[in-house]
Amino acid sequence: MPEKIKKAAEERLAELQKEFERLTKQVQRNRDLIASNDERIQSNKDLIESNKARIAAFDKLSKTVEENRTRLEQLMKKAPVEFAKEAGVWKKALDEWAEEMRLFGQT
Repeated sequence: MPEKIKKAAEERLAELQKEFERLTKQVQRNRDLIASNDERIQSNKDLIESNKARIAAFDKLSKTVEENRTRLEQLMKKAPVEFAKEAGVWKKALDEWAEEMRLFGQT
């Protein structure tokens, strides 16, 4: 009887050792998978940060473009008024044009 118990115990021990080896391999595969996923997660985080920086740069550029567009519109609205305010700018331009027309008429 003790021989049967010993044999059964040895068989059970062998089964448990095989199961332990299988589980050890599974744990290692899971660790490798986790490490791989961690690398992918970090890569995605880096990509997200890069994209955030690009978005921020685009937003800044977009804001600058909009500010420049507004300034240009304001300058275009002011331009005739500013020229009129300048002492004699329009008069000088008209006088030069009149002189050119007079000279042209003489030829």
